[in-house]
Amino acid sequence: MDLPEHFATLRQLVERLGADRPGGPALRAGGRTLQRGPLAEIALTLARGWRAHGYAPGNAIAIAGEGGPAFVHALFSAACAGLVPLLIDPRLTAEETAVVFERARPRALAVCQGTAAPFDGALPKFDFDADGCAELRRASAGKGASCENEPLRADPAQPAVLLVTSGTSGAPRVVAL
Repeated sequence: MDLPEHFATLRQLVERLGADRPGGPALRAGGRTLQRGPLAEIALTLARGWRAHGYAPGNAIAIAGEGGPAFVHALFSAACAGLVPLLIDPRLTAEETAVVFERARPRALAVCQGTAAPFDGALPKFDFDADGCAELRRASAGKGASCENEPLRADPAQPAVLLVTSGTSGAPRVVAL
């Protein structure tokens, strides 16, 4: 029996999704099925968009939203660009969000379709829907978006994601996984 190869980063997981049974289902939501190959292609395209906007490996990117295609596109594209996704519960209060942003210092905010919550308006905002992010897609096709000189890489030693937990003192805490 052939066992799948291990992966050390979310980017390697995404690449494997695209290479292993690309026509197989990766995500089913809202009566729609997204196949593995197209999911990986969207993630890598949007990753180039993150990089074209000047985000560098290791930068934290806040992602606010519930599970679903928009959330998966935001998470996988950030991870494929070598960014560190900071997963934000949209039910956090403005005060809790401010504490999290102060601790994690995200450089941008990805907002998933249907998410309405108080957020720091100073961060650049990228809107994600079931098809990805139009702004990042445009940037990936624009001049200077090519990454041949600087390949998209993720460092296996950097956190895969940053999670927010409720602390025993009541203040939210940021935990690296």
